[in-house]
This record gives sequence, structure tokens and C-alpha cells, in this order.
Amino acid sequence: QNFVSDHDNDSAFSGVQAQDLRHRYVVTLEDNTKMEQTAKQLENLPGVAKVSAAYELAQGFTTLQSVLHIVSVAVIAVLLVVSLLIISNTVKLAMYDRRDEIAIMKMVGATNGFIRLPFVVEGFSLGMIGAILAFGLEWLGYDALVARINSVDALQLFNFVPFQELLLPMVATFAAAGMFVGIVGSWTSIRKFMDV
Repeated sequence: QNFVSDHDNDSAFSGVQAQDLRHRYVVTLEDNTKMEQTAKQLENLPGVAKVSAAYELAQGFTTLQSVLHIVSVAVIAVLLVVSLLIISNTVKLAMYDRRDEIAIMKMVGATNGFIRLPFVVEGFSLGMIGAILAFGLEWLGYDALVARINSVDALQLFNFVPFQELLLPMVATFAAAGMFVGIVGSWTSIRKFMDV
């Protein structure tokens, strides 16, 4: 039907009806690494005349996916370390500015936990703010990339999961990372700055 409608104004195909042509099916895979195996299985089905598959393109994207996965893990690791350093130094500066208050609190008998708590909360807040910003950028970047790829006809064989379906696990991941980085970063700076 697609072929007939595409050549509807072509006089050479004026007498061609949809039933005169072979049926054509488009198969979309969830796992492109199984493309060759699936194509061979389809070729062995009765009534199948030909199976066309973009093996090289799929292999190229599979390789690219693996490379991007490794690069992403490396970038995330670097960003976590940078975030820890930034939060640690920010809390350390805040403690330095309030060093006189800390000394007075220690002299009047304030507990270590009481002194540390505001700085841990500050580190936690910084971590969560960073997590929210990173989550928003991730969402915008993912949607923009998927829209760009879907606009290329040659890449229509790839399906992407809508970001909304990943929302809950992504929120949980970013929140956990933000809390971890914020608390660990602030706690590290507190232990180095204070002899308590």
C-alpha cells in the first residue's frame, strides 16, 4: 500500500493494485545485537522471499553504544569527584568564616554533633541542588538527542525509551547521588577542619 500510494501519480504504475505486490513487513528489534540472528530466522520462514537488514549500521551503533557507555561511566566518576571537592571546599570556607562561633560553642560545651549538623545540612542542600540541576539537564539533553536522531530517516530502525518511563528510577538515582555527594563532601571537610 505504501508503494502504491507513493507512486499514485506515476503512469507506469497506474494499473498496479496493492494486492498485486508482495507483502512487506518492517520488524523493529529491542536488541540490535540480535539483528543477524533474527534475519536468518525470518529468511527460513515459508513465504519469505527476501530479508533486508542494515547489519553494518546496526553494528556501528552497537559499538558506539558500548563506547558511549564507557565514556559516560568515566565522566560520571570524574563529575562525582569534582562535586565532592566543590562541596567539601564550600563547606570548609563556611566553617572558616564561622570559626570564632565554632570556638565559642566548643568552649561552652556544645557537642560535636551539634556543631557539625548545620554544615552537614548545608552539604546535603548543595548536593540536592546539584542533583536537581543535573536531572533537568539530563532530561532536556535526552529529549533533544532523541528528537534529532528520529529526524534522520536512516536511523528509524532504532527505538528509544521515552524519558517519562525512566522518570522514577532516574529521580531516585539522582537524589541518592546528591545526598551521598553532599553528606560525604561536607563530612570530609568537617573532619579535616575541626579537631572534634
